[in-house]
Amino acid sequence: MEKKINYAMVGLFVIVLGATWLAISLWLALGDFSTQYTTYRVYMNESVSGLYLDAPVKYRGVEIGKVNNIKLNPGEPGQVQLTLDIESSVPIKADTIAVLTVQGMTGIAFVDLTGGSLDWPQLEAADDEFYP
Repeated sequence: MEKKINYAMVGLFVIVLGATWLAISLWLALGDFSTQYTTYRVYMNESVSGLYLDAPVKYRGVEIGKVNNIKLNPGEPGQVQLTLDIESSVPIKADTIAVLTVQGMTGIAFVDLTGGSLDWPQLEAADDEFYP
């Protein structure tokens, strides 16, 4: 006695399994879309060796964003211009300082933000600038 295989059910199962796998893969790869980011521009006078795109930006040891762009400052080639995407919920004050920090023995760098007194105003873009 032979068993009858329902190919429609097998096909449906494979399609549902594939769609589920694709959805989970995209969710893990792309992350959370609900987080809002504010873009900041930082100028460094020293070498940014070891700093890469998507390197973390940390504030008091907590990761709050990432490096979006690294290039020479067009107005002053001796400076490096960094564009940072930082979570909008993090208050970046006018006295906040960005420092390039190397992590352990790997030589991989990240941007560490320090300072940010409560009595200082929030960092805002100047009238003639797009980013703070």
